[in-house]
Amino acid sequence: MTKSFRNDKRSMKHLSALWLCVMTLSASGLAGAHGAPEAENIPSQRITASIDGKPEIDGFSTMIIDAPRPAILVTYRGDETTMIQGTEGEPFLLFTSQRVMANAHSRSWQKLAGHQPINGKDQGEGPGEINWVEVSGSGSYGWLDPRLNGELLRHSGDSNGMAWSIPVINASTGTTAVTGRITSIPVQ
Repeated sequence: MTKSFRNDKRSMKHLSALWLCVMTLSASGLAGAHGAPEAENIPSQRITASIDGKPEIDGFSTMIIDAPRPAILVTYRGDETTMIQGTEGEPFLLFTSQRVMANAHSRSWQKLAGHQPINGKDQGEGPGEINWVEVSGSGSYGWLDPRLNGELLRHSGDSNGMAWSIPVINASTGTTAVTGRITSIPVQ
């Protein structure tokens, strides 16, 4: 009697394990049969940016940060100060190998998404005013540049994309630019 009780107990464990396996497989099959949950407000296109040309400045490198809205990252390890011009041609960002400074009076700086005043120094008192404030303690800085904003492209339906250019000024090279294209690709 003891032997058969042990067999019954072992059989129950096996039956429980088998039942758990069957339920797990059935549940995953049912979930797969119904597909993924529905999502709303998903755009039909996604904006990507690429770089076609970079200034030939020693120590200057740049890359696109792929995100829902493309951003740009600049790293500078050179000897001379290098400046990025804003969307209105104004002094915007100033790079050295040890830090990056933003012109608090630049319209481009003031329009950045999530922009916060720096030390209360924000508004220019007149056109062309410059007030450099440190925004990075290294020679690298990334930002959402409006020149990479693909909203106009998204609404235009242009499948060839749109060119963009960010002017860069350096004492040795003069004015050059980081250039590229914004394209729209279907979301699948």
